Amino acid sequence: MEEWLLESAGSPWALPLLWLLVVGDGVIPAVPSEVFLISLASLAVQGEGVPLAGLAAVAFFGAFVGENIAYSIGALIPIDRMKYFNDGSGHRRVKMVRDRLRTHGSAYILAARFIPGVRVVVNISVGAAGFPRSRFMGLAAATSALWTAYMIAMGAGAGHLFSGQPLLSVVVGIVAGTAIGMVLDRVLSRRTGSE
Repeated sequence: MEEWLLESAGSPWALPLLWLLVVGDGVIPAVPSEVFLISLASLAVQGEGVPLAGLAAVAFFGAFVGENIAYSIGALIPIDRMKYFNDGSGHRRVKMVRDRLRTHGSAYILAARFIPGVRVVVNISVGAAGFPRSRFMGLAAATSALWTAYMIAMGAGAGHLFSGQPLLSVVVGIVAGTAIGMVLDRVLSRRTGSE
């Protein structure tokens, strides 16, 4: 595993793969972009692989493109006709998103970026609800920058703490990122659910 991570970090395919994973994560929540980004960041601070500036640029643009693809899906496809979105939990989530957009549009889009799975539904619903694309693009840029900084900080922090132990820094970075993400998920879910 350690050997594979070190080889991946130094591979010329590291940045294109990172970009594809981050874009894919904007549309399919199960794509493990966070794990790969945190891993690359923890290795970068130890001198392995791609420098942090390159990781940050690729992750930012990947996140921005992914969020805009989700928005475009909502704007172009009649999601109300899709089974997932017209009954059960999918329907409830879309209704909740539309209600929140009317009252707390910008704050809701920013918060949703840090709630796994919800981000995709929110961005698709934002597009379907006719939220102005120009306003969404500004918010998508802000959320992409915040998310990128958070992920890089998790990986870099672990890399500094466990210098000389690349595998341990990767594992600690992923565990810390996941734990903080779960806490943020609960806090933001309660906050957006109670407003």
